[in-house]
Amino acid sequence: MDELDARINLENYLYTQITLTKSMGIQAKHVSKDKILLSAPIEYNYNHIKTAFGGSLYIVATLACWSLLHVNLQERYPSAQIVIHHSHVEYPAPIKNDFQALCLTPEAPIWERFFLLLEKKHKARILLHAKIYQEGILAVDYQGSFVVINP
Repeated sequence: MDELDARINLENYLYTQITLTKSMGIQAKHVSKDKILLSAPIEYNYNHIKTAFGGSLYIVATLACWSLLHVNLQERYPSAQIVIHHSHVEYPAPIKNDFQALCLTPEAPIWERFFLLLEKKHKARILLHAKIYQEGILAVDYQGSFVVINP
């Protein structure tokens, strides 16, 4: 599957299975097993002072991490269930424009251990990170612990 098809497939999945994503205007800008980049327009995601709503930022960052797992599990574990277990987010700078959340694959030993546990125990947990920058400045620093169950 090429990158355009991967973006379309992820967007379609999010719009039908996590329907809030459509009304937020979330788009998949890059989809691969190594990197997820999701964008959202400020016009659907602002607060009373016309900066990005913290809840919207949280959702897009969470979805970037969730999507990285989803894309990496599709072929090998299509019935795997992904849930968020715990998260922490910091908002060091305001966002006044459209924004993008970036999640990258963790280092190889972490990733390999995650898949080994999933294979052996049918359940594994992993900590993923997403970042949102505005004009080169870190505006959102997110980390989430996700649990995957493979029935």
